Amino acid sequence: MSDQNPTQFENYPTEPGDMGAVTEPGPGASSAPLVVPAPPAQIADWSADTEKSDGTARRVVIGSIVGIVALGFIGSVSRNSGDGESSEVSFTAAAPEETIYEYEEEPESGTPLELGGYAATLPDGWTLDNTSDQLAVATCGTNRVLVRLLDNSGLSATERITGAMKGRLGSFKGSLDEPEDVSFGSTDAARIVGTGKIGKTAARLIGQLWVDADDNSLLVVQTLTAKPDSERALQAQDIADQLSSNFG
Repeated sequence: MSDQNPTQFENYPTEPGDMGAVTEPGPGASSAPLVVPAPPAQIADWSADTEKSDGTARRVVIGSIVGIVALGFIGSVSRNSGDGESSEVSFTAAAPEETIYEYEEEPESGTPLELGGYAATLPDGWTLDNTSDQLAVATCGTNRVLVRLLDNSGLSATERITGAMKGRLGSFKGSLDEPEDVSFGSTDAARIVGTGKIGKTAARLIGQLWVDADDNSLLVVQTLTAKPDSERALQAQDIADQLSSNFG
């Protein structure tokens, strides 16, 4: 027996009808190896995942709707941008409703000063310290306005003013100028000015006297530590002007 392996196999005929028999290829047949078809792929059973499929389908549908709406919004903004308009979306807040407040009528500020038919309203900060039938004194710190009704005398205003002011200067210490005639209309009027001090503070004095045709006389004396044209000084003069408003 030879030690070499046979280089060729012999084919033996099998019984008819034997499907597993291998026959020798006929003339001209291809010598390609025999191809055995693969078994068909198994189809997965989806019945167990029906619930999951339905939920997924619903999410897909909702997502599609949201996507369509978003695309429509972006398209609208893009069209506006293409027309040369700003693509920024702005919102205008509604204007707040106007609130109407009702206030009670505020009382008139200041203290009234009334003397013998003459009247004035004191500015804020001024107080009425002394009053009588013929005398009233309003003060604001070291500033003072004295108002005095005078008896009939038959003298002119310039003749009377210096004597009428004596004893009515308060704490003012200083010198007085000569009286000045400032008559107007049917009113005889005089004015006198002085400079000095109240205590150690520089002060000014302004005296005014009005006498009407019926010999009604009113004296107003301002002693002021406030500087000229200051708020307090202007307020003091306003008090005097209100009191003299009945003269004309």
